[in-house]
This record gives sequence, structure tokens and C-alpha cells, in this order.
Amino acid sequence: MIRRAGPGYKTGSRSANKAASKAAIISVAIDLFWENGYNGTSLRDIAEACGFEAANLYNYFRSKEQLLYEAMQEELESFLELLEPVVADSRGDPQQRLRKVVEIHVERMLVVGRRYKMMYDSEIRHLSPVHRKRIVGLRDYYGEILFAIVEDGKKKGVFASDIDSRFAVLMIASLIMRTVFWYSPGGRLTPREIAGMICDFILDGIRPRRPDIKARGK
Repeated sequence: MIRRAGPGYKTGSRSANKAASKAAIISVAIDLFWENGYNGTSLRDIAEACGFEAANLYNYFRSKEQLLYEAMQEELESFLELLEPVVADSRGDPQQRLRKVVEIHVERMLVVGRRYKMMYDSEIRHLSPVHRKRIVGLRDYYGEILFAIVEDGKKKGVFASDIDSRFAVLMIASLIMRTVFWYSPGGRLTPREIAGMICDFILDGIRPRRPDIKARGK
């Protein structure tokens, strides 16, 4: 049950308690959205799962759409924060930077699980135009991080100069996002091992190709 702060709490404690309560509500809502879909989940369902009346939800969120938006925003911003050291290392080895981004993304996806993948791919349509634009903007920023790394690698000669950087970014992101469909926590590979294999696969695909031996012999 999510408890409200009592009269004995100080202002700071009430604020902290409210933030914790919002996080708990978001977690419960995400589980319900995953199980029943956004349209199949009501505010009453969320409130009952949290242990209080539906009207109490309005102390935290203006609407169910606002709750969905904040859930998506929170996860995307948390993920992007993990990438800040890679972004800051703009002069580092492009291969190592790309490997780090892929490792972070794969491990994050596999730890967080399918429910976030479901929301970003299907439930985003339920967001208001303003909120949808903000979420798409955050996703686009991730794409720009990858794009900058690929372009840097092409300039430095560690990635093939003739690859389409935008297409490469789409392929990398798609490959990573698909892992949630087949990954099993009880499987023989850990998230770190899966991330390493995907990194090797991606890097091998975008490195410069050696000239054909027969062609060189002509």
C-alpha cells in the first residue's frame, strides 16, 4: 500500500514521500499497462492496485495520459543519463564509444524488460501531441548520439566510409530492441554476454572491408 505523509512529517519529508509515492504508482501502472494494455487499464484499476481510492491519484497525476507520459519520460531520461560519459568523451575511440553505448542499451533493455518496449512501440500513440513530441525528441537524441559516433568512426577510418550512417543507426537500435522478445533471465547467456556478442556483430558489420585477394592480384 502506498501511504500518504501524516501531519507529523516536515515539508521536506512530505516532498520525498510524494516523490516515492509517484514512483511506486508509475511502477504499478506500467505493470498493468503491460498486462492489460493502456485502454484496458483504468485509473480505478491503478488506484486499487496501489491500495487507495481513484481520486487520490489526482494528487499526483492530472490524468492517465499524464501518468503514461511521465513513465516514459522517466525511463528515457534515466537511460540517457547513463550515456552522458560517452557523450562527454567525444574524442575517444569511436569503436569503444559505440561498444559502451550498445552495452548500456542492451543491459538496460534486458533489466527493465518488455513492458517498456511495449509502451514505446504501441502505447506512445495514446500520448497527447505535445507529450508525444517530447518522447520522440528524447528517442531522437539517442539516435543522434549513435549517429555522431558512426560519423566520427568513418572520419577516423575505423568504420567503412561508404556505409549509410542513418541506416546503420536504425539497424543498431532495431537489433538491440529485438533482444527483449527472445531473452530469458534463466537462459544460458547473461545480459553482459549478450551485449558483448551484439557489439562484436555490429562492429564487424561496419568496419572497413579488406580488398578482395583476387582483385589485388590482378
